[in-house]
Amino acid sequence: MTINLKDLEIGYPGISKNIGAYLMEATIFCLEMNNHESSIVVSIEGKEDIELIWETPLTNQIKRSWRDTKETVEYGAVGLSLLLIHHFTEFVILERSYQGTGFDYWLGSTNFDENIPSIVQRKARLEISGILKESSKNKFSVRIK
Repeated sequence: MTINLKDLEIGYPGISKNIGAYLMEATIFCLEMNNHESSIVVSIEGKEDIELIWETPLTNQIKRSWRDTKETVEYGAVGLSLLLIHHFTEFVILERSYQGTGFDYWLGSTNFDENIPSIVQRKARLEISGILKESSKNKFSVRIK
C-alpha cells in the first residue's frame, strides 16, 4: 500500500485543509531529519507494509519554520497518525480535545455527518506521542507502561 503525505491536505472532519498542510510539513521534516526519503517502506506489526511518498521538497524556509523540535515531532506524529488511522481503520479524526483531558483527539466513523452534533458521533479517543530518535529511555515499550 502506498500513502502519499499530500493526502493530509484533503482535510478531514476535525482537520482543516490548512492544518493538514501544516501537519504534512512537520511529518516530512521529521522523516527527512532521520535521513528518510520519499518512497520509504514502513512495516507495521499486524498490517501490510506501507510506502510513504511525498513530493514537497524540504526547503530552507520549511526548515527554519520547524526549529522547535519538540513541537515538530508532536505535529509530525499527528500527521502520520492521521494517515494511518484513515488507511487502516474505520475512524477519522473528528475533533481536537481540550488540554487536560488526557488524550488529543476524538475519533468518529468515516461516515461522519456534518448535520449531527459531533458529541453524538464520538466513538474513540486518541493520544498521540512521537519520538524523533529512539533511545533506551523512549522506546515504545517503556513509554506505553
